[in-house]
Amino acid sequence: MTDAIRPLIAGNWKMNGLKSSLAEFEAMLAGASEVAAKADLLVCPPATLIADFAQRARGIKTLAVRMLQHNANGISVARHLDAHPKVRKAFYPGLPAHPQHDVARRQQKGPGGMLSFDLGTIEAARRFLNHVKLCSLAESLGGVETLISLPAMMTHASMPKEMQERVGISEGLVRLSVGIEDVEDIIADLDQALLYV
Repeated sequence: MTDAIRPLIAGNWKMNGLKSSLAEFEAMLAGASEVAAKADLLVCPPATLIADFAQRARGIKTLAVRMLQHNANGISVARHLDAHPKVRKAFYPGLPAHPQHDVARRQQKGPGGMLSFDLGTIEAARRFLNHVKLCSLAESLGGVETLISLPAMMTHASMPKEMQERVGISEGLVRLSVGIEDVEDIIADLDQALLYV
């Protein structure tokens, strides 16, 4: 590691509350580089590895509390959508009507923050998506913020329509990765967007 990078990394580690010493990490990095060199592998630049390591370490520290919030928000949003008159059907393993509800209860500590719901038509789904404000339209799901997508037009657009229907992806299906924001804010955003459906 160069002397120019050392103070920046040490300062970032201290700010982020990482307990591993810089020397411990340098030793680990040197060992990994040595193994990779023997195996003739391409190794990322040390600064890239350090930044990635620091981000992962910081994320792991808060994973348990984030998952508790994802679970709590997920079940609240799913129940709300399941009872909403403009939602044809909500799909969430935390709802008793879900076909894998019992399996989810046995295998999981909580039902999570992923759910989907059917608004009936592509037009209804588009109007809804065009009016959400807090929820961000994204194909990548699983961040701390609430993310929303339209699988038939986004993640599964290359799949033939007949196959989409066979696996349960209707034109009006909306997928939601419920984030850790205040659940009342999430529900309020969904409700105001459902006014346009």
